[in-house]
Amino acid sequence: MLVMGEFSGGRVSRVDLAVDFQGHVPGLEEMTQAVCPASFRPIYPSVSSPETFQFGRGAIVGRVYNKTVEVARGGSHWPGVWRESGRWDADGVDVWRVEFQYRSDALREFGIVTPDDLRGALDSLWRKGFEWVSVREASADTNRWRWPVASWWSCLADAYSHAAPLERCRDEHAYTHAVAYVPQASGLLVSIAAHLGIHDPAEAMRWLLRAMGEYHCDKLTDFEQLVIERQLELFGVSTCDGL
Repeated sequence: MLVMGEFSGGRVSRVDLAVDFQGHVPGLEEMTQAVCPASFRPIYPSVSSPETFQFGRGAIVGRVYNKTVEVARGGSHWPGVWRESGRWDADGVDVWRVEFQYRSDALREFGIVTPDDLRGALDSLWRKGFEWVSVREASADTNRWRWPVASWWSCLADAYSHAAPLERCRDEHAYTHAVAYVPQASGLLVSIAAHLGIHDPAEAMRWLLRAMGEYHCDKLTDFEQLVIERQLELFGVSTCDGL
């Protein structure tokens, strides 16, 4: 990782993470089939000549773009950085960049406020980015969320797979609305437990999670995708798309 400088004090309002790679050219088909909760996925400058694939436009934004083309247009210090790495093949295929941008709303939900918070969470932010956007290899499964991760994407993501997952803390307004569903959910769980003769709520919840997993598998549905669709239905935006 290249450290461009030190930082201390103040508050973090935005974080941009970027990794450059060479040896694989992201194709239109695989990038349009990538798994990501965001519905906003523009391709620049055009579908016929793709150079940038963007995912999202809210507080989390992912981009995969041709860095060589960008450098050729405006000049940059990056070729010098690549040369110093000792891994750059100047005569090889173009260098592409994977970039994840986290804005203040996302950082706040992840508990990242100060530079010290950020230092301790950099690898976790990387992990989150590679999970939020995931390039997959097509398979016979009708659900893209179950397709295997593309080998080149996995190669990049594996560098951060050791990091602790980030937990998001929702705002008080969302929490209040969620709590309103607790009586109904509790009543349903009690009814399930009564039919099964279960007296331990944890055991009843485990049974429900297993049953839900089987249900979604049979229906070829994905729980996360259903949550996103419900958020779009209720709020017009999902916490992943317009966070």
